[in-house]
Amino acid sequence: MKKRNLLLKRMIAGVAMGCTVFALTGCGEDADDDDGRGSVKDRQEKEAEPTEEPEPTKEAEPEPTAEPTEEPTPTEEPTPEPTEAPAGHQGYVAPTELSDSIYDYQISINGEIIQLPLYVEDLLAQGWEVKSNLSDLGTGMRPSTYDLYYFTKGDTQIYADVMNWDVNERPAGECVINGITIERNDAKDAEVELPGGINWNTSTTEDVMAAYGTPSYENETSSLYFMRYEEGTSNEVEVRFEVESGQIDKISLDNFTEPEDFVQGAVSTDVPELTAMYQAPTAMSDDPADFIIEVDGALYQLPCPVSEFVNNGWEVVDGKSEESIEGRGSGKVTLRKNNFEFWTYVRNYDDNATAVENSFVTDFQLRDHDANVSVKIAGGVEYHMDQDEAMKILEPMGYEFEEGTIEGSGYLTLKYESFKKYEIYVNDGIIKDIAVVNQLKRDELYK
Repeated sequence: MKKRNLLLKRMIAGVAMGCTVFALTGCGEDADDDDGRGSVKDRQEKEAEPTEEPEPTKEAEPEPTAEPTEEPTPTEEPTPEPTEAPAGHQGYVAPTELSDSIYDYQISINGEIIQLPLYVEDLLAQGWEVKSNLSDLGTGMRPSTYDLYYFTKGDTQIYADVMNWDVNERPAGECVINGITIERNDAKDAEVELPGGINWNTSTTEDVMAAYGTPSYENETSSLYFMRYEEGTSNEVEVRFEVESGQIDKISLDNFTEPEDFVQGAVSTDVPELTAMYQAPTAMSDDPADFIIEVDGALYQLPCPVSEFVNNGWEVVDGKSEESIEGRGSGKVTLRKNNFEFWTYVRNYDDNATAVENSFVTDFQLRDHDANVSVKIAGGVEYHMDQDEAMKILEPMGYEFEEGTIEGSGYLTLKYESFKKYEIYVNDGIIKDIAVVNQLKRDELYK
């Protein structure tokens, strides 16, 4: 089964941010993509956050009167039934006729209308079946990722992008269909229509333009002509024509919007097994490949749970840190101790959401040149050390020095891989920054 990531849809992410020693993990590959799926962070934000219900106001009690009066017989008001969040969605009702707007994300296949988004179980309820030799709806899906599944009904086959909007892992069968593609080769005898009276057997490019207006994007090759109508970065409808026949041969609808009735799973209060397995080092190593660092007198081996810093007196700063990290996701934490704070990106290696304290620090960097915090790495090299003294230790380890753009400055770098490296910034002959990055995949954690 082909597996893809929402952020890579149509190569939307066209802006690549440069990685420097001062912004360590916000770009590049997903270091935890060990099962072929894409990155988990950067899912779309909802347009509006749900608001809390207002507290009911109490009616004022009557003042007591001088003479006792007979109390009226109280009338019982009906007690509202307690409501619970639905275990699934609140029900999908398929439209009975096509609208006129392409941005309603509707398609009629053999007289039955599908509107995006809908749940996998809703498509199954319409009589579609997953192509079992290619797909398994019991497969767990990581949060904020989608996979391509094949569904059939009679002689017609469609491709569906099944998305997990939850913060926890979910079986594909409990997830949401946000994209549908149908091709003529997979549905030769099917009747397919779009809003505005577009029929893939009879409509022309002129008909499509008359119904929807000028495309957001169009392109023509020697054999194919593409018309794409876009609404935002990941909501679109594409109609593809064969140049020779003049017929529509492919229709794709994408509406990557979280359903309004989608119920998020709870963030577990348990410490994930991988977090509990961490053991703090008892001594500094002379081998930088061990990625052991000393911060304010305490030893850490990256990746290291945030809770280890908390155990050593650091405090998670509210408002500057994520409260929780979704399953296999990443986020930001700010730690403070003795009037000094630093922030870093963290990764959750578990399939389900967890508190930020249970996530792992994979990158460490001291950014404040005047910070009164001691930082040491392999060989005893430390923050504020003289460059010449440090070079005697670092050069035999394979560090390379690169002159900076500012006179008297430069970087000492020891790089194993793109996301496994040391970078030390030197200015005026003094170490001013130490950055350590060790972004391991989940199955590499305790090897």
